[in-house]
Amino acid sequence: MKKRVFSTIFLGSEEGSLIILKKSLSLSYLKIAAVITQPPRPAGRRQILTPTIVGQFAKAKEILLITPNKIEKKVKRKVEKLKPDLAIIAAYGKILPQDFINIFPRGIINIHPSLLPQFRGPTPVSTAILNGNKTTGVSLFLIDSKIDHGPIIAKKKLNIKSSDNQQSLTQKLFYLGAQLLEEKLLSYLEGKIIPQPQGHRKATFTKLLSRQDGKIKISCFKKAVLGKSPWPKKIDQAIRAFYPWPGTYLIANGQRVKILKAHLENNKLKIDLIQFAGQKPTDKIKKLIDILSPHES
Repeated sequence: MKKRVFSTIFLGSEEGSLIILKKSLSLSYLKIAAVITQPPRPAGRRQILTPTIVGQFAKAKEILLITPNKIEKKVKRKVEKLKPDLAIIAAYGKILPQDFINIFPRGIINIHPSLLPQFRGPTPVSTAILNGNKTTGVSLFLIDSKIDHGPIIAKKKLNIKSSDNQQSLTQKLFYLGAQLLEEKLLSYLEGKIIPQPQGHRKATFTKLLSRQDGKIKISCFKKAVLGKSPWPKKIDQAIRAFYPWPGTYLIANGQRVKILKAHLENNKLKIDLIQFAGQKPTDKIKKLIDILSPHES
């Protein structure tokens, strides 16, 4: 008996999305009919219009590529013509309207890097590190009209290492999400897994980050370096949670100094890598120590 192949739309924009797209392409029972990603944006010092990493990959693989600013009627009509069974979404970066969700008889399956209902919203990885969580995980769930609210297909835990930052942990979680998708998606599509409602009363929410979130007060930084609790742990968590975005920094004697990497040693914060404005990253931190003023904040 010939195995059914499910027509699938993929939505994603970031590096983690590409991990999920590659896994989706490897599954024999899926056919990726189109990829939807955010439109090209200016990037780099020269502000060159650059497609997302997902868009570049889809174009190279000659997959139908759709790059709307928002999901409007025109996009909906284009997707409807493809008669998809389901969609898979991972780090797409836009909210989907209900009439778009309704297109897919098998629903839209989201790969979210937290153990829902914990850490709904845009920054679950950063929030887990910033809060000092020892574990996190990934959830497969069906999208509904509310943010990260729909019923759960499957979840999988992951331990957070003391060396993990936002970048490394995000990558680990999307690889875990790809593995979970491979393990559970076909069972869901064959009706062997019935998605279960989340415990909405236990839901916690994350917020968008801004550059200001990464600013460290000099007074707190000094306490961390000297080992005065709770500052070593708090600032170490902030440095890891905010790398690479929005980054952590100090304003010392009028100079902006990025703290790129640090670690805890004997309950003190040890700085490994810094970057002064307009300069390359360096592990020579004596200059930073020299310019720290007791009057800076």
